[in-house]
Amino acid sequence: MHIQHQQLTLPGEVQQAVDRSLAASAAVSEAQAKVAQAKAEAEADRARQDGYDKCPACAEIEKLKSLPQGITVYAPGNPQSVVVPSR
Repeated sequence: MHIQHQQLTLPGEVQQAVDRSLAASAAVSEAQAKVAQAKAEAEADRARQDGYDKCPACAEIEKLKSLPQGITVYAPGNPQSVVVPSR
């Protein structure tokens, strides 16, 4: 069985209204996706923090892993204590 599709042309203002509606629907979907992503990231942050609270040594290990490459001095508690050699 073959169904033939025909092109339908809507009056300009109707087509514009359809286009605006589709764009609004897409914007809503995008906003919902961003909200879902933000919620997932917040939940991951809470889980990570809970893990750090239960294992302070793990938190320290993660801090050390996140330091920039090439550090020659690291003295926690002193903001001016991280020294990265200049080139």
